[in-house]
Amino acid sequence: MFRHISKFTASTFKYTTSLFLQCNHDYSPTSSSVELWLQDIHIGLDALLDDRIIEAEDIFLQNKSSPIHAFGYALVLYTKAMLSNEPSKVEEAVEYISNLETHIKRILLHRKKRKGHAKIPTSCSVPLDIQFENHTLCDQDEYLHMQFELIYANCILMLATLQFLRDSWIDHVKAAYDLRKAYKMYERIFKALTGMSILEYQTTAITTPFTRHTMTPTRRTVSCDDGRFAHQSSTTATASTYHQTVEHGAYFGIGLFHIIFSLLPSKVGKLLNNIGFHPCRSTAIHLLRVTHSGASMYSSLSALVLLTFYTNITMYIQPNINRFFVFKDANAVLQKMQSKYPNGRLWQLIQGKFKRIECNLADAVALFTKAKEPQHVQQENNSKQQLDAHNYFRNASINEFTQFRSFAIYETGWAHIYAGNYTQASEAFFCLESICNWSRLFYHYIATCCMIAEGMYEKAALESIQMINMFEQKRKLGHRISSNEHYAESKVASWIAMSTSLPSQSLEETLHTVANPIWELVYLWHGTCYWTHEVISDIKSHATRSNSSDPMLYLILGVLYRDMDRNLELAMEQFNLILMMKKEAAGWIYPYAMYEIAATQCTTFNSGTILVIVTDWVQCIEAYYQQHPQDKEWECRMQLRCQLLLESCCV
Repeated sequence: MFRHISKFTASTFKYTTSLFLQCNHDYSPTSSSVELWLQDIHIGLDALLDDRIIEAEDIFLQNKSSPIHAFGYALVLYTKAMLSNEPSKVEEAVEYISNLETHIKRILLHRKKRKGHAKIPTSCSVPLDIQFENHTLCDQDEYLHMQFELIYANCILMLATLQFLRDSWIDHVKAAYDLRKAYKMYERIFKALTGMSILEYQTTAITTPFTRHTMTPTRRTVSCDDGRFAHQSSTTATASTYHQTVEHGAYFGIGLFHIIFSLLPSKVGKLLNNIGFHPCRSTAIHLLRVTHSGASMYSSLSALVLLTFYTNITMYIQPNINRFFVFKDANAVLQKMQSKYPNGRLWQLIQGKFKRIECNLADAVALFTKAKEPQHVQQENNSKQQLDAHNYFRNASINEFTQFRSFAIYETGWAHIYAGNYTQASEAFFCLESICNWSRLFYHYIATCCMIAEGMYEKAALESIQMINMFEQKRKLGHRISSNEHYAESKVASWIAMSTSLPSQSLEETLHTVANPIWELVYLWHGTCYWTHEVISDIKSHATRSNSSDPMLYLILGVLYRDMDRNLELAMEQFNLILMMKKEAAGWIYPYAMYEIAATQCTTFNSGTILVIVTDWVQCIEAYYQQHPQDKEWECRMQLRCQLLLESCCV
């Protein structure tokens, strides 16, 4: 459908773009006009998040002389580009946002020229190392200036992320520079509003997510203190929202940067520290929660970032240990968004993830299916409403983008795996392989593992041989192989090597003897806590029947005894059996046993000794990977797991 929509909007896009070239740049918007425009963009953004994309476009295109409306339309193009990942959509968004960035820059330069020496220098016209002056009060003109500064920073941020989608190292370098430029602008606005730098803000003790100790630097606004003081110039609700847009826009930008950078590998983190970034997860969550509690257009965007963070962080740390953003708080945010956006497919997808976390796999699959189901199918099922061409066009949905459908299918496949429905899971991942452009061979591997779990050994053997050929072909074509695909290739190669070492045994017969590879996948992707009782019973029965000394079985049994049976003594016994093996025999499982011991002790010792104990185990894990540089698990998963575990001990 969106291919037809793009034809319809092509003329609109060209007309709107030409406005940036023909516009009178001497025109300087007033605070009152910007305030009205911000109300429109808030309404349009609500429509976009409620899956009313065409309605959002109508709102953003109704005032073609407004740079604020143009920014709203840029958000729509940016969303389409990111979710479709089509070169034409990416280039369309890049061209539009670049023109808008130039237009906003001219407005800022004109304001500076008209005012002489502006009180707040803009990063588009001054070096990055010039700091804001500290004032005791922001007047209306300063807030108006910062509104455009914020839009300008947002444009740079969107352009930078789009440049990462291009397959060019020059674009990637430029994107990295633009990211730093955008961050410095958010940081400057933050300092102008709070009277302190981000680093000073981080050093201020946070007692709870919404309670802070008294800060000594002078503040120009108090939103970070959750409204305990009134804004001097905010006399009405509308005025308050107008000022909140600047304040919370800066908090959102900084929070987003810090959330992303705090999840990067330690090597990248050290590099970021050297160039001025000091990511802090607790600061990011605090700022995003403050923004979400407000009434600006950044409130729902902050909720989206927080929910995405929560659902992804559970892949690396147990929910009972995660103290950054607990389930109760995250669920409250989700319920608020669902009541506000009842039609939003995005929130249905996130709700499905929450149902999975609650181990309600049937409801999770139903929500994932509903999220990716075409709009006209739902309407036919619900009301038998006759659809004409106009209604079909107006009901364009986010689920028609390939990326969004891929997310939903991916989650559906994993939910089927947790439930032991391996045939449906295999179908889901084969479907995912056919529509995705990334990690395709990894999805092929997951589908093959599901075949082994279902006992379809002959088909699994054929798929394994095919995968080896596909890896060779991919290398010949010079395509990049992802870390997940490297993992899949090593597992399949080990099966084939095991088969060839025994001439009398075929690959099909070898697959009969290997431990269910899907169990290892579920463990590595942190899904053991979602297994149904039937699957857990099968694993324990297999362990009893086989009576083997498989370290993978020891590891999984230890996790199950700890998380499901609450038997810490039996869990520690299983983990210690691994450490009693030779490191070469245990392989990559050896450091994971140390990690699980550290995670187990987090639930048994008091807060005063936890950090010391966990730090000792993490140092042992790091030492293992230093001695075994060929093991890439540290970079893939373990480093972030250890980092989160250590930080959870300090919260």
